[in-house]
Amino acid sequence: VFDEGLDPITLVCGDSAMVMGFHRGIVGMTVGETRELVVAPADGFGERDTAKLGKLPREKLPDGAKIGTRISLGAKHGEATVVAITDEFVGLDMNHPLAGKTVIFTVRVLGCEEVPRQERLVVEIISPGTLAGS
Repeated sequence: VFDEGLDPITLVCGDSAMVMGFHRGIVGMTVGETRELVVAPADGFGERDTAKLGKLPREKLPDGAKIGTRISLGAKHGEATVVAITDEFVGLDMNHPLAGKTVIFTVRVLGCEEVPRQERLVVEIISPGTLAGS
């Protein structure tokens, strides 16, 4: 798969960080084929969610951050875009920057190889985790 201006990426169809609409769009492509993929929010980066808007005390804003800056909120909370700054608070949008947008990818398959099928386990957690020796 080729992204114009960037190095080609390698992926296993259906098994990578790319959005599901991308994977559905490349199914059946052959080497050398170019295709335009139109990915709606539902199959892409999701709809915008007002529940993902929040605020932080101004003093927690990283140095140099301004409106439009993407900041890390730590491993559990991901990233957010700074959308407002007041004397007391910073407004944050934790939606993906492409949430609510239809995204168009133009892709070309540069190569294709068979990969071994990976088994997937489906596991049910029967009881909550406990600490050993407790």
